[in-house]
Parts: sequence; C-alpha cells; structure tokens
Amino acid sequence: MGPDVLRFVAASLVLIRHWCISFEHNQRFINYFWRVAGGAPLGVDIFFVLSGFLVSGLLFQEFKTTGSFSITRFLIRRCFKIYPAYWALFLVTLLLQEWLGAKPPAIDLWAMAFFFQNYLPLISGHGIPPDWGPTWSLAVEEHFYLLLAVLFWILKKLGQRSGLIRLSIIPSVFFYTALACFVLRFLTSQLIPYYDDDSCRLPSHLRMDSLFFGVLLAYFWHLRWTDRTKATLRKCWPIFLALGLGLLLPNFIWHIDSRLTTFAFADIQFYLGAGCLLVASLAMNGSKPSPFVRALAWLGKHSYSVYLWHMAILAYLVLPIQAWNLVPAVPGLYFLVYFAASWLIGTLLAKCVEFPALTVRDRLFPTFAKYK
Repeated sequence: MGPDVLRFVAASLVLIRHWCISFEHNQRFINYFWRVAGGAPLGVDIFFVLSGFLVSGLLFQEFKTTGSFSITRFLIRRCFKIYPAYWALFLVTLLLQEWLGAKPPAIDLWAMAFFFQNYLPLISGHGIPPDWGPTWSLAVEEHFYLLLAVLFWILKKLGQRSGLIRLSIIPSVFFYTALACFVLRFLTSQLIPYYDDDSCRLPSHLRMDSLFFGVLLAYFWHLRWTDRTKATLRKCWPIFLALGLGLLLPNFIWHIDSRLTTFAFADIQFYLGAGCLLVASLAMNGSKPSPFVRALAWLGKHSYSVYLWHMAILAYLVLPIQAWNLVPAVPGLYFLVYFAASWLIGTLLAKCVEFPALTVRDRLFPTFAKYK
C-alpha cells in the first residue's frame, strides 16, 4: 500500500515537471508551479529507489522461502512487466510520427529497440524525442536488472561450490557502486558543461547507485531486520518522513542541478531522502488506510503506464486541444486536463496492455516471492 502511494507521488512529480517544461514560454500558470517543477525530477530518484527495493525484494523473498533463486524466471518476469507496455508505446507513437510526416533518425529507433536511449545525448549529440523522453529511465532500469541478475547469478554459482550463498556482501556491493557512481559523476561534471543536463543526468553509470540503495534497503528489510525491528521502524515513520522531506525539499527551493561538485553530491542526498520516504511508506502496511490513501495507492499501481504515455498524451491530445481552443484558456485548466487525461488514459492502457501481460506472466512463471 505505502510504496504504491509513493509511486503515485513520484509519477505526479514527473507529470508536473514535463508540463512546466512544455508550457514555460506561454503559460502564466507556470509561475505558480515553477518551484514544484524545479524539484520534480526527484520523482525519478524515488522511482529508482522503489524499483531497486521491490525488484531485488523478489529475489530476497525467494531466497528466504526456498534457499535459492531462479535468475531465468526473474528476467522473464521482468520482460513481461516492462516490454508489452513499452513496445505498445513505441509502435503507436512511431505510427503517429509517420502519419504526421516526422521520421525519427535511425539511431533513435535503434536506441529505443535496444535500450540505450539514455546515452543518445552522448552518442548523437541530440536528446531523446519528446514522445519517448520518459523512457530514458527505463533504459537505466533495464541495465540495472541485467547487473542485478549477473550479481545474483555469480553469488549462486559461488554458493553452489561452497554450499552457502553469501548475500551478506550486498552492503559492500552497494558501497562500491555508490563510490564508483560518485567518482564518475564528479569526473563528468568536470568534463561536460553543467548546462548539458542530459549528458550529466541520463547515463546509467551515473545513476546506478540510486537503484542499488533500494537493493540495500530490501536486503535489510527481507533478510536482516526482524519483525520486531520492522515494527519499531513503522512506529518511527514520522521521523523517516521528516528526514526524507528534509533531504528532498531543498531542491524545490534552490533547484540543485548538475553544476560541478553539487551534481556529484546531490544524487546521494536524493536517494537517501527517497529511501527515508520509502521506509516511512512501509508503515502504511501495518495500519488501516483511509479511502483517500487507498485511492492514491490504486492509482499508483497504474503509474508505469501513466509514466510511459503521459508525454504522448501531452503531444497528441492536450496540445491539439489547446491549438483548437476546445477548452477555455483559464489558468490551470489545461494542466488539469493534462493531469486527468494522463492518469485516466494511462490507467485504461494499463488494464488493456500491462495487466493482461502480468496475468499471463503469473500463470506461466509464478514467483515464490510475496511482498510482506
């Protein structure tokens, strides 16, 4: 329940950010949202920590239940989760672009097909096409899934020789991953102009520590912390909420960007703050939520499809509505249309594409892991 609410918050921040970027030159309404928009990229950091926690938690729970884990089943289940909705977006928007006479460069198509679109600014010198802009974070997550699978495969092979799978090295793996990402971010900030934000913020090798911080939290949550410890953490949720907000809110005020060493340190601050919010959200699992919280959690379950489609909805629905003056030019009204349409259409597409694929996945490749 709690992580799903956090998903809703993260997705909503991303929606606000992209709305503000798209309308910053012709909407007075943007002035009211600019503070939120400046900190809204943190929604991606929240998603990364959540993904690391939930995805690795499946492997930890399987290990806890069976004493081992299946890397093949793990990767197949990830494919069912990511690819159907992703390819639906790719194909539909590609057809729309062809219909409108816009032909994306071949490098963009290859990047989308093989999940290296987050490196396009470094490879081709141009950014990701707007329709596909949000997919850069999916590329980071795909690279993370492969690294996580390789890590657990190595641990399993070593465990077969020694008779013991040593998951206790997870904290060390996180430490060295975080150190490597910090050094790479620092070097990047020295070599690439700070204003070239895509080159500094999108590559996987600069963002992997956020995901592995989620893995670290999952390791302690599922394998190290006792039920008594978890109960204590749940009681302390206001402290973690305050810590999380204290670490993240400054970015809404000062708009921390990729300037020199600020960039290298900022991501550490962000994933620590997101981790605190995650621990606070886990407290919801032990309490009876209100109808409002349940509604947010329900929306959060659909956040993947909403995240995928919101830029296409903006480009092919909201902008034409504005161009044709179909909605009165009332400040904030177009934002409400965009926000509501993104969640409504994204939810419908989740039910039409994403969830049926997950039903087939669970029937063919069930998991031992259960969220606790």
